[in-house]
Amino acid sequence: MHIEEVTAGVPIIDLDVAPPSDVAEPRSRLAVLRPFLLVGGLGLALALGAAAPPANVLRPILSAEGTPAAAFVLGPDSLYTAQYGNNPNSEAAVRGYDLTNGTLRWAVAVPQNVQNLEIDPRSPVLMARSGTEPKITFLDSGSGATLWHVEAPNTSVVRLADGAVLMRADLTGTETSLRLADARTGREIWAHTVDAAAELGPDDLYGDTPSRIVAIAATGEVTVLRWADGVVLSKGNLPVRLPVQADYNLGVSDYIGVSTVGDRVYVSRRENGQASMTAYSTVPLVQLWRAEHGPVGSVFDCAAVLCVADTHFVSGVDPTNGAVRWTATEFSSAERYDASHLFAYDQREMPESAVLDSATGKVLHRIGQTVRVGELLLRTDTVIPGRAWVAVVDPADGATHTVGSVGTGAPYGCEVRDAYLACPTTAGPTTVWRVP
Repeated sequence: MHIEEVTAGVPIIDLDVAPPSDVAEPRSRLAVLRPFLLVGGLGLALALGAAAPPANVLRPILSAEGTPAAAFVLGPDSLYTAQYGNNPNSEAAVRGYDLTNGTLRWAVAVPQNVQNLEIDPRSPVLMARSGTEPKITFLDSGSGATLWHVEAPNTSVVRLADGAVLMRADLTGTETSLRLADARTGREIWAHTVDAAAELGPDDLYGDTPSRIVAIAATGEVTVLRWADGVVLSKGNLPVRLPVQADYNLGVSDYIGVSTVGDRVYVSRRENGQASMTAYSTVPLVQLWRAEHGPVGSVFDCAAVLCVADTHFVSGVDPTNGAVRWTATEFSSAERYDASHLFAYDQREMPESAVLDSATGKVLHRIGQTVRVGELLLRTDTVIPGRAWVAVVDPADGATHTVGSVGTGAPYGCEVRDAYLACPTTAGPTTVWRVP
């Protein structure tokens, strides 16, 4: 195996160049993130008229390889990348870089294409998934050594977290097997068969600390399992029959959808023009309230309210009784930013973003073609292709400020972990910066 020479060379950024006047500085009042969090290579005032450049700026760590990565992921102190081999369907090169000094730690070949990488620092395990075949390889994230491999039909990984991996296998048209395995060895911790699962939740199942699994079958049967040991916490039935294929035409047709948010399940439906939303607790499965004539769509936690979003508008619903508090007709989606603010996308062909007040739905600040990446807001430059401006939150007053730029035409593909920002760049290499 040939390991190519890797350098820590990075693009030179002139810290004395100020953002051009055509790039407006967003001033959205958001919660304080990290004190003096600065991103990008361009200096500007920190707060409210301050003229001095920032004392700390983001420091480039490395540019990995010379071509775009098929996949990459940040660990606590590492960058992991995957590159296609000569035959993308048979082999991929996976590499691990040390972010403390910008050097290559290891490089290995895996016998599959890789289009997704995930890291579990607790294990520590790196998971490499194929994009076209049911092939999954688990590597030691410190050395790159292969730990175990899965290649089974109708099998997929739901979540890798806390030293374990949750897999599902659709056995028949009526049964789904859920299996939790040790992330380093593949040893089975528990297995449970449920009615064919149409939905798996809740939201925190896909976060850092899952505690339970809510499996909802197309027939409406609900099984709630404890993540750690597979113990059944509750069972019951919802009065629903879920479609095999989701119907996204929410504006004109009958619709039924189920969303699991925290410790509640929400059933949103429209039947013969009549809309309703019903809330259930998960342990035990008991109806809490039902609201008539409300919005229909997917339900999300939005701080002071629940967001109910279809393809036409977003509504804020009172989580205690389902009453509609506000409707934002120009936005197609919204998500919680902090305890009192939402980050929303409008309905344009090239969506633009805004910061909303969670309690009222009022637009506080419009911030252009911006995507949220962790705690950062990356705004596409509309004049210079391949550049994105980075906004951070001023700890003094909660306003956002444009503090620099990164050379990426795909800000939605960037990733933030702790003190690191990684982005695919227009030049090709995946580039990592350290955030002071």
